[in-house]
Amino acid sequence: MLDILVVEQFKEKCLDIILTKRFEANWAYVEMWHALGLLILEEYAKPDHLPEGVVTATVAELTHRSERTVRYAVAFAREWPDLNLFPGDTRTTWKDITQKMLPEAHKPVPDPIQIPERATSQSQAALVKPGGIICPNCGYQFGAQGG
Repeated sequence: MLDILVVEQFKEKCLDIILTKRFEANWAYVEMWHALGLLILEEYAKPDHLPEGVVTATVAELTHRSERTVRYAVAFAREWPDLNLFPGDTRTTWKDITQKMLPEAHKPVPDPIQIPERATSQSQAALVKPGGIICPNCGYQFGAQGG
């Protein structure tokens, strides 16, 4: 016969490991973004630094995240250069930081819609239609109903 108390004790040990390691993983993710933000700030401090677009695109590509997320990392590192002075704790997630803790002034703005250089001013006026956005190269209408 299976002892219910033994099963419950085993479950408690499992939950302890799961919760501990989950918090450690979340905090490691926060530390990663902080370290990347600091590295980017160090790069920008160099007199002959790489262009901002190259830096953010490179980090976005390596992390498989958006350039906006990379800009959040820079804002995070700028706001709290010393992670020991960060008001959160190991239960703080990256989402908590980007959505709740960063001051509004430090949050990056959404990426603007990029208009291709070869689009003329006349075609630019036709880019946005009530049904969506029209590609100036091929004419495809993005976001249109039924398209």
